[in-house]
Amino acid sequence: MRPGRAWTLYLLAVFVGGPLWAPWAYTAGQFAGEVPLFSALANAPFHRYLTRCMMVVAIVGLWPLFKALGLSSWQKLGFAPLKSNAHHLFRGFGLGFASLAIIMVISLASHGRAWRGDRDTVDVLGHLVNAGLAAIVVSPLEEVLFRGGLFGALRKEHGWKLALVVSSLVYAAVHFLDRARWTEPVTWSSGITLLGQMFAGAGWSAALMPRFLTLCVAGVVLGIAYHWTGNLWCSVGLHAGWIFWLKSYGFVTREVDGAAVWLWGTGRLIDGWLAVFVMLGALAVVLGWFTRRSQRLGNGCNTGQSGTHIV
Repeated sequence: MRPGRAWTLYLLAVFVGGPLWAPWAYTAGQFAGEVPLFSALANAPFHRYLTRCMMVVAIVGLWPLFKALGLSSWQKLGFAPLKSNAHHLFRGFGLGFASLAIIMVISLASHGRAWRGDRDTVDVLGHLVNAGLAAIVVSPLEEVLFRGGLFGALRKEHGWKLALVVSSLVYAAVHFLDRARWTEPVTWSSGITLLGQMFAGAGWSAALMPRFLTLCVAGVVLGIAYHWTGNLWCSVGLHAGWIFWLKSYGFVTREVDGAAVWLWGTGRLIDGWLAVFVMLGALAVVLGWFTRRSQRLGNGCNTGQSGTHIV
């Protein structure tokens, strides 16, 4: 099956199949909620059922998608042996962690955000566990999907430059959906309607531009890291470092009255222009790594495409 057809079927399954399944899952949750052990299911809002159903379909659909794309092994997906590539993982994590930490430091020093001192030890420890688990689970999953799958398939057909642009735009668009809440009775079409509201809520505006640009540049950084190393470990490390701060920024800082939100952003961290400039700095660092290694080893830009690992 051609990559374009395989991806079309996959996206239809996620963005149509998931929303159509969500009302049934919600109804089942209401019945299960009558049992005290599962009472949380009945109290969960419908938008959470929608996102969880789409996530389950996305995860389950990875196997047939990758099989159709000819990505039949962990090696082909980009997971080279970790033992010989651990330095890529740690280097990526260091850059990802430090880059978004810079935003927090600058925002606090410039009084664009304020430190939250009302967190006790239990809250902090619980948050560290949750943020750490999110980084460990989400980063490899998304890198397999967007870099190993989408970027890798497009690179085979159209070259790495076009693959980088398209995969970065898709990556940004998927993360750009705003959460909407459903207040009407749940029917068979509620998932489709709510998903449409989520897309509408993420409509373009000047205030949302820095967030979208930050996500696009992040996609480019991750794609170049994958292409440069020939495996996903550097990208996974970068992504994990970013996820940790995305989960933590609103936990450790708070808004300041009168602060320039357009520059510093909100608790989301990446929706101010400062985030765009910092992410461009991360891109410059990754390009510097790539250029120096390529010049030193005499390799072109297609090292990742050929499967050669630069170490």
